[in-house]
Amino acid sequence: MSETIRFTGIRVDVRPGNNKEEQMQNVEKAIKILKKKLEKDDVLRIIKERRYYTKPSALKREQAKKRHNNKRK
Repeated sequence: MSETIRFTGIRVDVRPGNNKEEQMQNVEKAIKILKKKLEKDDVLRIIKERRYYTKPSALKREQAKKRHNNKRK
């Protein structure tokens, strides 16, 4: 169940704007694009899972619970 994170270097370009407002809009748009790319590659989910250590017994219990719930459906 060990997953490794391979960060291949996602690139998002920010275009310069004529004024501060345009620059901020471009930055916000670039952040949205970056988030979508990270979600697509499943990087955010893996980072959230690894934020805290989970004991192996707790992982087994969680997986068993999921299997049990899927059987019921």
